[in-house]
Amino acid sequence: MKSYIMYLLIIFISTITNAQHTDLKEYGLKGHVKSITTVNYESGICTNNQWIPYDEAKPNTITTLYFNKSGIIDSSITEFGAFKTDTSSFRTKTIYVIEQNKKVSAKYYDHSGKFTETIKIKWLNNKTYSTYFYDLNGKLTFESTSWLNDEYRDNKGEYKSYDNDTRSEERRVGKECRSRW
Repeated sequence: MKSYIMYLLIIFISTITNAQHTDLKEYGLKGHVKSITTVNYESGICTNNQWIPYDEAKPNTITTLYFNKSGIIDSSITEFGAFKTDTSSFRTKTIYVIEQNKKVSAKYYDHSGKFTETIKIKWLNNKTYSTYFYDLNGKLTFESTSWLNDEYRDNKGEYKSYDNDTRSEERRVGKECRSRW
């Protein structure tokens, strides 16, 4: 009887663990990952639902995401103009606040290390979340909503930019070649 109860407990725990969102799942990764680095290019073309750079010699940014042991992104560093030969390159950093194994907010630091933006993340349900970016005056500057599929992969999104509290741009993208901005 004890072994039967233990067996049910193990199945229950593994079901709960597999049914939770992690950033690793959202990126389609498994196992223990400490960091991933992505390179974005100035221009590209969507082919077979993937972005292919027009000119691989013109990368625009390099972003490194750092994961905690639970598979949640706890910080990131983005390097702008990393491949330029002049001195115009710079880095920014984002540090996330994690509660109950989900990102709930973050602070964005500019190239000089100055705190410039607050990010709030609101989970609408188990597979939908919105991210809100606020300047230091508390004004909303950018908003995104992501819908995840059953495997917690990013399925579609909606993006809104604000200028002086007025929506200045809106985009909706599906699983075919996500927007790169």
